[in-house]
Amino acid sequence: ADPRFRSPLYPVQSLPAHEEAVVGFNKILGEKGLEPIADVSELFFGRSRVKIAPTTLELEPLLADVPYLHYVGYLLYDRWELAPLPDGLLEECRGRNVVFAYFSSGEIGPREYTRVLPEAYDGTEFHAIVAVGDHPQLPELPPSTSNTTWVRFVPGRSIMTCSQALVFHGGQNTAMASLIHGLPSLVFPGNDFERDFNASALDSVGAGIKLSSEHFNPEDVLEATRQLREPAYRLAAKEYGLKAIRSGGAQRAADLVLEAAYGSEPV
Repeated sequence: ADPRFRSPLYPVQSLPAHEEAVVGFNKILGEKGLEPIADVSELFFGRSRVKIAPTTLELEPLLADVPYLHYVGYLLYDRWELAPLPDGLLEECRGRNVVFAYFSSGEIGPREYTRVLPEAYDGTEFHAIVAVGDHPQLPELPPSTSNTTWVRFVPGRSIMTCSQALVFHGGQNTAMASLIHGLPSLVFPGNDFERDFNASALDSVGAGIKLSSEHFNPEDVLEATRQLREPAYRLAAKEYGLKAIRSGGAQRAADLVLEAAYGSEPV
């Protein structure tokens, strides 16, 4: 909603015009005795006394000049994300490099990843653990192969601590979790502008590789996964993960909310 935001997925000339919406909102605001807005982003967060961003300055510099905004690094539910792994899960990897894959819903679905991932890692030094959730197109889990294990759910941060690479869609929480654990990622955001933004950010700081959906084939996936094994990617992920951790996380966010609720000025 911020008028400064741009995405390469949408040509500039096709960006929606907010003028008519602003006129409509200002009519209602005026009737209620409230100040008019200049753009619709003010209705989302512009007038908030405290704004909490689960990211870092380096990943989202556009937010740096937003008044009363605080970077907290990440907001993750540790009780689930750091729960114990299912018994025997890692034993199935047989000492290979673990690749954690998670796509949720999006452009790349079960039809693609149930074919591509086993072909990509078959007979290689990698073993993929793929979390598919309760996807309606997968009423039953596919049979595991020598290099691929399918699960419904797995504690994300727990499996990341044991993994050497991540393949995912570019969601915000998974992106930040990958950095916290120093895990380089291979990102296929598709046509989702938020995921594309996150994928571009990870790629730009050297903590991941962004690829288009047309590159989601066995050859390119394997080649990019091997590229992620270069030390520079893990070092970059650790560097920016440390920045996220130092931003305070959920505890810092809670402190900011309480400071605002009790009337003290956030710092």
